[in-house]
Amino acid sequence: MFEHDEVNAAAQHLPAGPAPEVPAPARSSLRAVPRAPRDAAERDGAVRELQSRISAMQRTRIDDRAALPTAAAIAPALPGGALRAGSVYSLPEPGAAGTLSLGLAMLAEASRAGLWCGAVGLPDLAPEAAAALGIDLRRLVLVPRPGEQWLRVTAAVADALDLVLVHPGGAAASSSAAADAALGRLAARLRERGASLVALGAWPGSEAVLRVAGARWSGLGTGHGLLQRRELRVETASRGGRMQRATIVLPGAGATASTATLDDLGADVAAAAREPAALPTAGVEHRTAAVS
Repeated sequence: MFEHDEVNAAAQHLPAGPAPEVPAPARSSLRAVPRAPRDAAERDGAVRELQSRISAMQRTRIDDRAALPTAAAIAPALPGGALRAGSVYSLPEPGAAGTLSLGLAMLAEASRAGLWCGAVGLPDLAPEAAAALGIDLRRLVLVPRPGEQWLRVTAAVADALDLVLVHPGGAAASSSAAADAALGRLAARLRERGASLVALGAWPGSEAVLRVAGARWSGLGTGHGLLQRRELRVETASRGGRMQRATIVLPGAGATASTATLDDLGADVAAAAREPAALPTAGVEHRTAAVS
């Protein structure tokens, strides 16, 4: 401890004049630190507010992203009428009739336009079937059996290609901190590169969920004819809760697509998605699009 005389002696050596001004950064560091939340409810509220601010800063509207080449028959089933760069689309019922055809058809126009596409985790996919739906096999990369490292393989493929169809085999639906983090990193990488993913299975945080509610073939007569066209009834739920229904016909020249868009259904949206017959038809807009 300093004695009184020692303090006076030290003060004599201080420079005369006004006290030095504290630099601006130092002043800002002296500001009061926000009070810590007092209880669990207040902490939860603070966390939600922080998450909301982060989401507001990071959110990019799907309609603001660049559109990928999209077949006219598929467009009515997609939010904004096109596949968007950096997005993930989920077809959560891969075993349903017509789901694989829909997934392949989503790649077709991009492939014809010169973009590179890939298919991961589809060992039974026949290249002839992909070609019949309009995919250019010269620009299609197949990884039939990625194994347990399917996510790492998918990330590597998506890092080099523009549009990837992947069948995770239900692995994406399993919820864990590690799985969610890995999927989040892949989604961030897709946005950074502008690549897109079509998942044959559930995929957390996908931009749109497409379900095939019905499928039928046409072209067969009584004991004669060929399977010429396939009609799919597709229901789409976008990330924002908007519902769409579309009937598309694949493949075949002159195919038509129609869609019904349902807005402002509120809490009935989820139930309507599970029960197509319950969807209202009054005042619904209908559109048709021809496929060349």
